[in-house]
Amino acid sequence: MISFDIDNLYTNVPVHEAINITLDMLYKRSSPPPIPFNRSQMKQMLEIAVINIPFRFLQKTYIQSDGVAMGSPLGPILADIFISHLEKKL
Repeated sequence: MISFDIDNLYTNVPVHEAINITLDMLYKRSSPPPIPFNRSQMKQMLEIAVINIPFRFLQKTYIQSDGVAMGSPLGPILADIFISHLEKKL
């Protein structure tokens, strides 16, 4: 059995890789997903939602440059999908 303790998980998730893994899970199935968007459209929407997201800290605005922003609704989902993918590779 293997156990992981990952520091700063969300900010260490490789976003582009996590998005591609998510898209593979959705679109490389035997039956198409019940989603009204094709793979390219879904990829663009995910990128808009999680890449270069501005946030405020101590009255200053920053851009999230790496990983998924803390507080992002997609943060836990992408982190879980990415870690699940890593576990399957072990």
